[in-house]
Amino acid sequence: MPNAFSQSAAGDGAGGTLKVKTSWIGNTFPGRDGWVQNNIASIYVSPDGTVYSNTIWDEGGREVTAYRDGRVVMSGDHTHGSGNAGGIAIAGNSRYLYTGAGIGSPGSGPTLGNFPQKGHFWYGVTRRPLRQLNTGAAFATGRGNRLSAMQNSFALISETTDQSGNVTGLAATESTLFVSDATDNKIIALDAETMAKQREWHVDSPGRIAVDPSDNSVWVITEAGKQWTGSNPPHVRRPRMMALAARQRTAGDGESGGVAPNATSPTPEVLGDPTVLHFTADGKPLPTIPSLADDVEPVDLHVDQQHRLLLADNGPAQQILVYGKGDDGKYEAMAPVGVKGGMLSAPAGQAGPLRFNGLTGVSTDAKGNLYVSMNGRGPDGAATLGSQLQSYAPSGNGWQKQNWQVQGLTFADVAVADPNDQTHVYTQSGRYEMDYDRPSGKEGRFDGITVDRFKYTDDPRLQAKHPFMTAMEVVRLGGKPFLALTDMYSSQLSVYRLGQDGGIIATPATVISRGHANNGAPPGQPAKGSGGKSGGWIWRDANGDGHFSADEYQSDPGNDRAGCAGWWIDEKGDVWAAMGPDGVRRYAYGGLDAHGAPIYQYDHAQNVAVPAPFTRIQRVQYDAVGDTLYVTGYTADKPADPKLWKEAGTVFARYDNWSKGNRKARFTIDLPWSPAAKPLVSTIAMSVAGDYLFTAESVTAKVHVFDLRSGKEVGTMGPGADVGNVSGWVDLTQGISATKRANGEYVVFVEEDARSKVMMYRWHP
Repeated sequence: MPNAFSQSAAGDGAGGTLKVKTSWIGNTFPGRDGWVQNNIASIYVSPDGTVYSNTIWDEGGREVTAYRDGRVVMSGDHTHGSGNAGGIAIAGNSRYLYTGAGIGSPGSGPTLGNFPQKGHFWYGVTRRPLRQLNTGAAFATGRGNRLSAMQNSFALISETTDQSGNVTGLAATESTLFVSDATDNKIIALDAETMAKQREWHVDSPGRIAVDPSDNSVWVITEAGKQWTGSNPPHVRRPRMMALAARQRTAGDGESGGVAPNATSPTPEVLGDPTVLHFTADGKPLPTIPSLADDVEPVDLHVDQQHRLLLADNGPAQQILVYGKGDDGKYEAMAPVGVKGGMLSAPAGQAGPLRFNGLTGVSTDAKGNLYVSMNGRGPDGAATLGSQLQSYAPSGNGWQKQNWQVQGLTFADVAVADPNDQTHVYTQSGRYEMDYDRPSGKEGRFDGITVDRFKYTDDPRLQAKHPFMTAMEVVRLGGKPFLALTDMYSSQLSVYRLGQDGGIIATPATVISRGHANNGAPPGQPAKGSGGKSGGWIWRDANGDGHFSADEYQSDPGNDRAGCAGWWIDEKGDVWAAMGPDGVRRYAYGGLDAHGAPIYQYDHAQNVAVPAPFTRIQRVQYDAVGDTLYVTGYTADKPADPKLWKEAGTVFARYDNWSKGNRKARFTIDLPWSPAAKPLVSTIAMSVAGDYLFTAESVTAKVHVFDLRSGKEVGTMGPGADVGNVSGWVDLTQGISATKRANGEYVVFVEEDARSKVMMYRWHP
């Protein structure tokens, strides 16, 4: 996705700029000068309580950010684009911040020690002054980022051709930087000032590292995960938990949520149990903690001021494990920190203090305050389930009271309101409780997560290579609530049962896919056919377990279907699909099956040819109550631009009495479209609510409002002062969602992933 920001231009709509209240949900901060990253993969905490974070990718380019007392205080640049990426490890001392980083070839120009040769990737450590993160701290053997403030501040640790070499752990003292090199199975000790190698020792698959300041001994998590290859950015998988989940599914019976032994989910490769090792500073073994339970998934560790070892467990318990050293020199388990089960404990999905979810980091400061980072999954470069950073005050031998928290909960997402419930709004993985009387940015309180990655391991939202799931609609089918999601390219429509587990978890129920997903997820899907057949399919959770089995699919009997064309579910439950040059398809709703999954079948689908004046249909929305179809697309007079392949089109049309056979548009609207303009003007998404059509431009993120009764443009809305008058691009094919409240106010949600939030406009006509 482009990393581009656009300033709102006022007054160029036919009706001028509308008077709106600009707000947002999903991030503690409004943007421009500060926001919480869309992922926090690792943290380092300095003695004064400043929390430094790192991640492989933040859309706004702030992979390295510093927080203190619930505020953004610094950010680091030069880790984003032009071959650069962040990492999953971080450490510091009184002078420097050390961050894991990657450098790839930008694809053109000489390398000259600045970039690896084409097809190769460098992984290593970037060094910065601790209190000036936007510049590098160069050293004699440093390389990379020439002609920038970060030049010659990168220490190369490994070079690969498969994007699998991330530095997996860092820890620093005033004299030594310890580096986990999982590529070559070793711990490397570098001089913290010169960055010259001092020594190294063998450790199988080393991960996170911590140093005990009392004796400089080194703690290491091993077998902490391998790297996926062939993807960008690289992702860390958690093989142990995948294996446990697979065993639980195949061993169970129908009542306990298991599936038949012939279920087609792939058996994960088991790479070894994670352990925690303890070494002297020069690599000699020392006594360690007791063996970990089978379901413990250690992802980070830290030694606090009382010499206790804190271990972040990203397994089902979702707790911080605590170990103390007894008088006999042996380490013993103490009371863990956090609610067992975290956010997935009853009521499932509910957010709250000490209810952790997707732990990535743990640390403390000089005063004993505890800091915990999360991203909904674990130290995974592909995580898109939202980042959280929380601080807790010490209390006795533990921590109870929350000092503060910051959140960056969305990425390439939009929010959708429940039309039957004026108080809740959903994103692809979160629910927000709305109070429209609160100030801007405070209306939506994060209520919890709708993903249970331990129970529903096939959930499309968890697939690392899936193209960014996004919220689309909340509907009632058979009187029950369902969450509908699509993805950046509208390649699939995924329908989830809401709250069937007694909490707010969304359980996979039905998926309609335009074609075979080449990444192999979800499991069991039909193979791509021959002779032009797309391999499209419909999956329904026929046995009610929320997992994908081969016998639960129908194969699409037709040919290739258009991508980047929208979906809609109407009030009666019928699914509408824009089909590009093939027109519009309606999947008739067949009710709910015995397990509450909506039924759709290819032999109950109706295809309608492209109606005049269009040549392609790109977006569709149908009002079943008023029998009105709304579409966007291209016409012979206003054709598509092949360079703008995701867009909604150049023309909008309204068709009344559609089910009665009318194919004559009541009116058409020429949508904003000027590919030669600077900035480029194109329409990427649309949403109909009440008496108005709302469309979003891609580059400028400007929203145009049209009256559905007359077809006239009413005006435009864009980011106001409350969000710094700035927004990122709208990348999603269905990146806008509008709703009309009972008081007549329109609330319009627009994707804004550049700063990890969803824009919200409130307008009274």
